[in-house]
Formats: sequence, structure tokens, C-alpha cells
Amino acid sequence: LFKPVEHAIDGENRYIVFEHIKGQVMAHLDQTDEKGARDIGLQLCALAEQFHRHGWVYNGFDPYGIVLDHQGRLRLIGFDRARRTSSPVSENPIYPSREYTAPDLFFEDAVYDVRSDVYSIGSLLQFLLSGESICEGAGLYPLATVFPNFERLMARAAAEDPRERFQTVAEFREALERLSLPVVLQAGHFTDVGLVRELNED
Repeated sequence: LFKPVEHAIDGENRYIVFEHIKGQVMAHLDQTDEKGARDIGLQLCALAEQFHRHGWVYNGFDPYGIVLDHQGRLRLIGFDRARRTSSPVSENPIYPSREYTAPDLFFEDAVYDVRSDVYSIGSLLQFLLSGESICEGAGLYPLATVFPNFERLMARAAAEDPRERFQTVAEFREALERLSLPVVLQAGHFTDVGLVRELNED
């Protein structure tokens, strides 16, 4: 997580110095393949589980709130939307992230639920695979071709009805770990006439 490294008190003012994270915001990452998306998804699930174990829902999983540092680790850089699990949304609303905030948080009498983080992580995986944010209910095609088992997993994570999603982030993480992705081989060739002959004899 984004860690404080020093603090100081000057009268009634309190100052906190946070570590400087060098890396790239997820919003600026290139479109990735299924293996890369799964690796990122596993890291996101591990981060969400830390919040959930302590009774918090993060609510901040969006492409501008996550940095991939130079060691390949995901770092969360904002905590202003974290709320106590099961607390009413109306008492302490959040600023939603378009297409990444779970739709159930907008319901009347909504409460903060760990399944909303499941939704956000599923939406982020769709963003990584397609290179674009995807509107609620839309599929990946024609933006990306994804192995069917991975697409079904993401569709469940980002289901509009929270009862149809993975019920915990741990369940989502286990599904990602079990995900069987086919080996994809890429081949290429190149020839060159060289500096001596007029005909290509390679």
C-alpha cells in the first residue's frame, strides 16, 4: 500500500510525508494478454483481501488509482473512498468512478459490500484486455478476443446483480488461480539479401 514515511506536528497542523512511488498509472498501460491480466487480477484480489479482512471495502479500484511500480507490483495510491463494510452508503457516500463502481452502490438503502470490489476488479480486467473501458452489460468483442473461460469468469465478476458475482474476493482469486489458459505460440521469419548478392539466397 501507499505508505507514510515521516510525520511532523506544527501547532495545530499535522504533516505526513508519503513514499514516492515510481511507476506507471494503470490507465496508461498497454492492452495486455490473458496471462498478464490474470497476474494483475491476482495482485488486485490480494490487496482487496487486506481491506476486507479488517472490515473495510476499498471502493477505489479504477485505472487512475493504481500504479504499477518498477518491480511489477501494483500500488494503491488513494484511500478516500474506503468505507466500513455493511455501513450505509447514504451516510458516507463516495465519488464513483464511471464504469468501475458497482451499480448496486447506487441502489436505495445500499450498504458497502465486499462484492462491489469484486465488480471493480472484474471491470479492470476487462479494461486491461480490451484497452478501453467497457460500458455496463457490454461484451469484449470486437475490442478483444479472449479465451471463453476467462471471459465467463470476468462476466461473473462484473455481473450487475451482486448475487450473481463471486461472493468474496477470495473466491474470485481462487477462480483466477484455477484458470486454465491455453499456450499460445507465436512464430515469425525474416530474410535479407545481404550486402554482397543481388538475389536473396537465405
